[in-house]
Amino acid sequence: MAIALLVVTTFAFAAFALGMERHAKDVLGVVPAPRRRLGLRIAGWVLLAVAMAIGMLGWGATVGVVEWTGAMTVATVPLVMLVLPYYSRRHRRSAAPAMPASGPEFGELVAARRSLTARLWRGVRVLVLVALPAGIAWAFVNVPPSPVQRDDALAGRVGPWTFVIADVTRKPPEPSALGTAMKAFQVRFCTGCDTQIRSAYLKIRQPRSLRGAGMVFQGPSWNRRADIQIAPTARIEDGLWLTVEGMDGSVHAVEIDLARVSPATARYLSALTGRQ
Repeated sequence: MAIALLVVTTFAFAAFALGMERHAKDVLGVVPAPRRRLGLRIAGWVLLAVAMAIGMLGWGATVGVVEWTGAMTVATVPLVMLVLPYYSRRHRRSAAPAMPASGPEFGELVAARRSLTARLWRGVRVLVLVALPAGIAWAFVNVPPSPVQRDDALAGRVGPWTFVIADVTRKPPEPSALGTAMKAFQVRFCTGCDTQIRSAYLKIRQPRSLRGAGMVFQGPSWNRRADIQIAPTARIEDGLWLTVEGMDGSVHAVEIDLARVSPATARYLSALTGRQ
């Protein structure tokens, strides 16, 4: 999906460039008719719309727009920095008059040096143009999925809202600078739910009030994260509790199966209980 998004945006900006008189003359050698240039610009806008649709289908409306914007930025780099300058220089060289030489040997030497330099620059450009998309594609493929998109993420409902919650690292809680063990979780509510939710909290042990609901989830709607404290007296029987406050002032809480959402944390709490 990411590669398709990058390819479509690249073709879109290539169409925009060929729809401009200057770049069309450099690349094609001729200036297309005004109607054809207009058609190329329209094709560029259509391809950008297709790319946005690809982003939204792949990552949702919010994240898809961000991916679409990033793909446009990446697609313009080789086009603006390498491809168009190359054709512009080639067009200027072909239009410039040949420099007279003082003798046959001098002319052959200059021609050989120019040919060698041209081949070296051509090789560098080809290497960059091949390596840059390949590197970007490798990075896209190897980026780990968001925790809430993993198979071990746990889906549930709190009040009228559905959610997916996951352990961020799959590791046991780690001590912080203050010596208290900390554990990170990520939650994502359904798209329509976010506009109805004021804040969400997470903690070990059932909260008695909103003031003691635990650590608040922070970050954008697709990456709400909370780092909760694991007290030395915590037990697995206390449970992991998600508390959500709605825009209308309502408060809902639900217990989450800690052994399912974070087996490493469950084992950690079991070990704590054994030491107690």
